[in-house]
Amino acid sequence: MANRKDSKVEPDSNGEHSPEGEANRKRAQRLILLEHLCNTLADRMWLYAAGLLLIDTIAKLDANVSSIMTASLYGVVLASVKILFAPFIGSLIESSRRLHGAMTSLIFQNTTVALSCLTMFWIIYSDNVEISPWAVFAIVTTFSCFAILASVGLQNAIRGELSNLWK
Repeated sequence: MANRKDSKVEPDSNGEHSPEGEANRKRAQRLILLEHLCNTLADRMWLYAAGLLLIDTIAKLDANVSSIMTASLYGVVLASVKILFAPFIGSLIESSRRLHGAMTSLIFQNTTVALSCLTMFWIIYSDNVEISPWAVFAIVTTFSCFAILASVGLQNAIRGELSNLWK
C-alpha cells in the first residue's frame, strides 16, 4: 500500500514519471483548467452584468443621464485601471506564495462583487433613495475596479501554477 509520499509526481531513478503519477498529474491539470475556465467566465459575466445593472440603477435615480455615456465611462474606467495597475498586481502575486495570492485574490474579488451587488440591489428596490447618480456610479465602479484587479491577481496565480505543472 502506497503512502502519501509515494503518490507525489516525481521521476523515478531513470528520470521518467510513473504511470500512476502521470495520471494524477493530468487529472490535476484538467481540474485546474476547468476551475480557471469557470472563474474566467464568471468574471466576464459579472463585468457585463454590472454595466447593465449600473445603467438601470442610474436611470432609476436620474432619467436625464444617458445610458450610453454611463456604459462607456464604466468601460473606459475599468480598462484604464486594468492597464495601469495589472503590472503591479502581477508583481505582487509573483513575489508572494501562489496559494496565498490566489486565496486572497478570490476572497477580495468575491467580497467586492457582493458589495457592488448589494449597493445596486438596495438602490433598485428601495423607494425614496436620496443619492446622486454619480455617487452610485463611483461606488459601483470602484468596487468593480477592485474586483477586476483581484481577477488579474487570481489569473496570474493560476497561470503561474499551470506553468509549474507543465514543467
